[in-house]
Amino acid sequence: MKKKYLPATKFFNVIILLLSINAISQTDPRSSFNDNSNPFANRENMGTLAAPVNNSCASATTLGSVSTTTTTTGTLVNATADKASTCHSPTHNVWYTFVVPAGGGSYSVSMTAITMTYPTVTVYSGTCASLTQLACSFGSSTLSTVSVPCLSAGTYYINCDEDFGTTGTFSITVTQTSAGAGGPTNNACASSVNLGTVSTTTTTTGDNTCATADQ
Repeated sequence: MKKKYLPATKFFNVIILLLSINAISQTDPRSSFNDNSNPFANRENMGTLAAPVNNSCASATTLGSVSTTTTTTGTLVNATADKASTCHSPTHNVWYTFVVPAGGGSYSVSMTAITMTYPTVTVYSGTCASLTQLACSFGSSTLSTVSVPCLSAGTYYINCDEDFGTTGTFSITVTQTSAGAGGPTNNACASSVNLGTVSTTTTTTGDNTCATADQ
């Protein structure tokens, strides 16, 4: 019996058809060849979600010199943690810096939740290689505020995080509450204020803001 063969044109048409089906199965999400029920089946095409640009101390966003108040918004979405503080364990942090102008001053730093919860804010002096914690607070579910008095002129770091592992957006506000970092005029024994001769009673007021101890 004579063997029958497909004509060459029909043979190549079948090959092209099979190649087309294979290509569709790789790209068409409706295809039964494409396993969309498995979230890891096509993970090589998922890519890596980008972290915030200020995710590390070295890439902190600068708020510039602050002599009144300044506010900006930020996000913790896709952030990782690179620094612990004394008041919480780090989960997702981003960084900012602000500059205290000549003469120094006292400041408050507030982190307000927008779409996240339980903001945590920490202020540091020093450099990224050697940070010294000045203040830390995990506040309430929507607001965290720290006071950092008597700062000398220079650059300071702010670490924004959250206390329960929930990411989202927030605002950060830095406010100079008073100018000057020097102690009161009677900060030392040698510069004590004279109350004069007292034979009955005398009263005056004082302020120990930025005062240091010498005895």
